[in-house]
Amino acid sequence: MSTPFGYLVRQAREAKGLSQTDLARRLGISGAHLCRIERHGVAARASAALIARLLCALEVPPPMFGIYMQALVEPRAEEQAAA
Repeated sequence: MSTPFGYLVRQAREAKGLSQTDLARRLGISGAHLCRIERHGVAARASAALIARLLCALEVPPPMFGIYMQALVEPRAEEQAAA
């Protein structure tokens, strides 16, 4: 199993020295929404456009996008298998 998406986002944000409030402002979302993304990943229902803005704001290098996207897809596959 891969690392959860929200965990990767939080680690990248902290590595950049950004608070949740700072990053949320850059993204044009509430701090509560960013908190949900970090805590619940896909359960926060972040749009593809928001995910793209998030990765750009965190300056995630394009070769790393796949790791983040895999972290989004794998939990969904597990949820569907459990249903």
